[in-house]
Amino acid sequence: MQPSASELEQSTIRKLDRRIIFIPFILAVVSFIDRVNISYAALQMNSELGLTVTTFALGAGILFVGYCLFEIPSNLVMQKVGARRWLARIAITWGLVTMGMAFVGGIWSFYTLRFLLGVAEAGLFPGVYLYLTYWYPDAHRGKANALFLTCIPVAVIVSAPLSAWLVSFDKTIMNLSGWQLMFLVEGAPAILLGFIVLACLPDRPRDVAWLSPAEKTWLTDTLEREVRAASSDGRHDFGYALRSPTVWGFVIAYFCYACGSYGLTLFLPQILAQLKFTTLQTGFVGALPYVAGLIAMVANGKHSDATGERRWHFALPMLVAAAGLWLAGMTMAQPQLALVFLTIAGAGLYASLAAFWARPMAFLVGTAAAAGIALINSLGNIGGFAGPYMVGYLKAATGDYSAGLIVLAGLLAAGAVIWLLLRDRPARAS
Repeated sequence: MQPSASELEQSTIRKLDRRIIFIPFILAVVSFIDRVNISYAALQMNSELGLTVTTFALGAGILFVGYCLFEIPSNLVMQKVGARRWLARIAITWGLVTMGMAFVGGIWSFYTLRFLLGVAEAGLFPGVYLYLTYWYPDAHRGKANALFLTCIPVAVIVSAPLSAWLVSFDKTIMNLSGWQLMFLVEGAPAILLGFIVLACLPDRPRDVAWLSPAEKTWLTDTLEREVRAASSDGRHDFGYALRSPTVWGFVIAYFCYACGSYGLTLFLPQILAQLKFTTLQTGFVGALPYVAGLIAMVANGKHSDATGERRWHFALPMLVAAAGLWLAGMTMAQPQLALVFLTIAGAGLYASLAAFWARPMAFLVGTAAAAGIALINSLGNIGGFAGPYMVGYLKAATGDYSAGLIVLAGLLAAGAVIWLLLRDRPARAS
């Protein structure tokens, strides 16, 4: 007996969840660890290298300048050469640069290697988002994105205690400082992963033997039908991605999100140090916002797919995160209460991210998707430069982190409002 259409759909998606998400997920976990471990290195590295809070903020954020400049070219190359080879190249080069961070000797080498890390990583996240559109129909992308994007809170949950622990091994192994050891240990897995990707990651559904002929036919027919539907209203070409006001609205909303997310993530260990937590305590307590974020992300992504609703599933968690950061900024004199509000902010930030990418992925296809997703991610991620820099600047100006957290809260609220104002479809001629 032939399976019903719904049974065929369910069996296909279950196989995709098991076979497609895992390698990009592990890649992204290691990538995000290597992107944000600088926040734990700072507890020791800043004093050794003579970095002020402002120079650290500039160096931490300059990664996103390199990221922005090379993001769109990277995604367009991936569309030509295939995900397997290009994601492998990205992993190997960022691993080498991360290990090179162990040999930073001053401000300018710090700036240079952080910039090069952004260049090396450029294309990973939008490349994976694009890759998922080759496999998942629109109705299932919210859950797929949520499963993949749990890499971010998982990465910080792993990175926080691991990085703090490695930093504590100061001058005990080969006379390396703890922060140097951390970069060497955490950079090496990316190089190994690059070769695993090269050997194991399939490019398209036609390349795999683990889908039955019926499943492969259902999947390719569904994806091709969605591409044709999107192409019929002009959302297929590169120029459309650049001309669309909605795409630029996505950019601004993501910029606001990135300001809040990276402003918090890259300074959280130092915020917790101001709240009088020790380095090792910071590693464990600092994981709490991301544990909450992981739970909220999965729940919100699943509910967004079940309802088909994308607007409020992003905007409402952004407003929750804004409230959490604002209240944390107002209660810095009460460490336990501030930690509760920081945890609420983490839950809101990662819940919102689960719903973000499904909307532009449904809006754009083909070359427009490759360019548009990279455009949103690269320009939006300038917030990863602006957010930490604002926090560092305001810390230097005021002496604590309260003002920075309140400014980040305002940006998150603005991003939520912009998101709600966007249209999902271009206007049609009458």
